[in-house]
Amino acid sequence: MIERYLRHLRNYVASKLIKWLLIALIGYLTWVSVIGTQQKAEGTQLIEQGKQLYNESKSVSSHNIKP
Repeated sequence: MIERYLRHLRNYVASKLIKWLLIALIGYLTWVSVIGTQQKAEGTQLIEQGKQLYNESKSVSSHNIKP
């Protein structure tokens, strides 16, 4: 009786574990293939905007300085 219960418990836990591992794998692959690429592109765009803003503010401040 205990052996049958443990076998049932093992099968139940194994099926749940496989299910969660499959969900985690799908989530990881989605992150790496889709979301990670979008985040990288957005980050690159923000860096370029920051550089442009810095250069503009630097050129404006250098024109306002009178010797």
